[in-house]
Amino acid sequence: MATRAATQDDKGMAFRTRPLTAKDLAAVVAIDALLEGQVRRHYFERRLAAAKREPALHAQLAIDQNGTLAGYVLGRVLEGEFGRVEPAMRLEVIGVKRPAQAHGMGAALGAALEGEARRRGIRELRTAATWREHRMLRFLDHGGWSLGRNQVIDCPIDAFAPREAPAPAQDEPPHGDPNDYSAARSCDFEPLARDVVDLRVLRPEDVEPVARLDQRIIGRDRSGFLRHALAEAAEGFAVRASFAAWVDG
Repeated sequence: MATRAATQDDKGMAFRTRPLTAKDLAAVVAIDALLEGQVRRHYFERRLAAAKREPALHAQLAIDQNGTLAGYVLGRVLEGEFGRVEPAMRLEVIGVKRPAQAHGMGAALGAALEGEARRRGIRELRTAATWREHRMLRFLDHGGWSLGRNQVIDCPIDAFAPREAPAPAQDEPPHGDPNDYSAARSCDFEPLARDVVDLRVLRPEDVEPVARLDQRIIGRDRSGFLRHALAEAAEGFAVRASFAAWVDG
């Protein structure tokens, strides 16, 4: 992990960037809680654990002011997300404690993350911010960031149909016998469309069939990216919302 030389702000206070360590967890959580208005200890614990498990995929840096932690930045290497070919470094979270803001520490952390990405042969940084995060957008604009090419598409959960349509029966015509005038049969437990497949949470051992299917669709091998993504989901480092659908094994 690269470090930067000591720098001084406009008031003469020395600060230095260095690798973030597990000993910094409590200070990072405290700074983040004051900035975000909520305690996100579990999030930072998961990110630190993920970095320890796969150090080549993470860049986590701290900045000290007169020997005390004053800020941090967490980055994650993107290997194949959104079908991209070239690797990128995602800026996951950056924060500087309020008394130390406006002294160039955020810029120093951004420059340290950029230097770490360059050292790894990565030529692009990526991040996301909502249009209402005005301070973050000003910070990104001041740091030379520009609007990305990707579009973020949202869908509220309640926009989905409240109930799935039943699956057509396999042993009778889908529309019934036109000469049958008997009363329609009632069934309160007809099979749903989801019942014709085996739907379950993705497991690490699914990576090979998933990679084969993905390669047929995307046109290139992303098994490394998929392996790391499934491992993070299985180990609890990410939200377990990844599913596999199997038909006839």
